[in-house]
Amino acid sequence: MVGFDSNKGIVPRVCEELFRGISEHSGGDVEFQVSVAMIEVYNDVVKDLLSKRVATPGVGLKVRQAPKKGFVVVGLESIPVQTSDEINFHIGVGNKRRTIVATRMNDTSSRGHTMFVIKFVQVSGGQTVESEINLVDLAGSERAKRVGGAGGRLKEGSMINKSLLCLGNCIKAIVNGDSHIPYRDSVLTKLLKKALGGNSRRHQSGSDRLRGNFIDVKVRRSCKTN
Repeated sequence: MVGFDSNKGIVPRVCEELFRGISEHSGGDVEFQVSVAMIEVYNDVVKDLLSKRVATPGVGLKVRQAPKKGFVVVGLESIPVQTSDEINFHIGVGNKRRTIVATRMNDTSSRGHTMFVIKFVQVSGGQTVESEINLVDLAGSERAKRVGGAGGRLKEGSMINKSLLCLGNCIKAIVNGDSHIPYRDSVLTKLLKKALGGNSRRHQSGSDRLRGNFIDVKVRRSCKTN
């Protein structure tokens, strides 16, 4: 998602394209405003990765449903930015605060889901159009025997798998055209409701390990994009 050194990932590339477009269309009565936020969902607890406040371990921000905005993270800081370099700086700050540990499968395993949220506002001729881009790095599903460890590691893996199952259930319900979408089943799906439903556009990418001992892990493609 982020990349390393000169190998830029999805997030910095999207941000560069966004500001390139702003540069091409700015002028006259057109004004653009961009702000960013970065969230980690760890054990179903929401952590603001860009906040300067000292967080209490195990105590996260509350997710509540607002009448018109849907599910929102109460107290989440959204930082105004004017260049892609500013965004890259904040990405670096947020990455250092993510929960990452070594497991049998991965020396730098992310133990939570990370969301990078870009809010984009265009003001022109007295009209305001608001958009939001959610770039999400999902933690991979795990099997306890492969990951190793006990106690905290097992709980983390269990919570990761549970939230991914809830996300899969929501995607399946959307694809099937069900009248009820179970967004409330997890914190992750609450936060992704706007990105999955309504007039949003979705794209899902995956990274696979082709080693023999991972061949039996199945990947299901059921997410419909438009």
